Amino acid sequence: MATVKNAKKSKIARGKNLFYACIVALPILQFVIFYIGVNINSFVLAFQTWDGEAGEYVFNNPGEFFVNFKTVINDLFVTNLLLKNAFKNTIILFLVGTFVGTTLALIFSYYIYKKQFGHRFFKVILFLPNVVSSVTLAIMLLYFATDASKALIGIELLTETKTKFPTLVVMSVMLGFGVQVLIYSGAMSGISDSVAEAAVLDGISPFKELLLIDVPMIFPTISVFIVSSIAGAFMNQMNIFNMYGDGATDSRIFTIGYYLYIRALGAVNVDYPYFSAFGLVLTMMTIPIAFAAKFMLDKYGPSVE
Repeated sequence: MATVKNAKKSKIARGKNLFYACIVALPILQFVIFYIGVNINSFVLAFQTWDGEAGEYVFNNPGEFFVNFKTVINDLFVTNLLLKNAFKNTIILFLVGTFVGTTLALIFSYYIYKKQFGHRFFKVILFLPNVVSSVTLAIMLLYFATDASKALIGIELLTETKTKFPTLVVMSVMLGFGVQVLIYSGAMSGISDSVAEAAVLDGISPFKELLLIDVPMIFPTISVFIVSSIAGAFMNQMNIFNMYGDGATDSRIFTIGYYLYIRALGAVNVDYPYFSAFGLVLTMMTIPIAFAAKFMLDKYGPSVE
């Protein structure tokens, strides 16, 4: 009898294990093929050149093994004015989004966390842009920053040279604003009520409560956001493609993310080694900065201890 029960239990256990294996097999297979496989192929391509006669990629000669990387670095920092400007725009977008955007998100998060007047309304309004299709929202913003802005203030914000890039930066920060507010306000809601009550009894001001209590207690969340922003800085297209497609003509508003995207859309076999090297150069620039930022934030960031 015991043997039969053990056999049934073993059969049930095998069935459960098989079910779990089937569930995880698809995402693992997808990760292996579309992430590991693609990135390995991209890494190899960075050291190759397209041989038109043979119709295949061949490894560069030893003396020119890193020629693709040299071309990328030369274009990025020396000869290609469009890329130099795109690099500068990317850094500006990152700094504004990280510091200005994070500061404003913390203030609004604190307002919602304290359940002040209209906090539910603001929570919905701030998150709504993330529910609406990004293309639809970009078209709405494009209309607002051209026809609507001209009717309201007499200036087409996305037409005037001086206002085009700042407007796109502000729009980009606004589009990512709602997610930050929800994340930070959610993190603040996990703070013990007794801590806030004790601070109020001690006569602390709202500004000091936010700065000295709430921010230190949710700083790990803020730290993760900052490091993630660094890791994805060069992929940020600033929603230019959603507004203009691949037809943006003013290179002064380009970011690295948009430049690479539109170039990759029209790429042919001879271009792929260059773009593979470009991606590796950006990765080698980003990884040490991200790790350094994580170390500095962990070591010198505010703490509740």
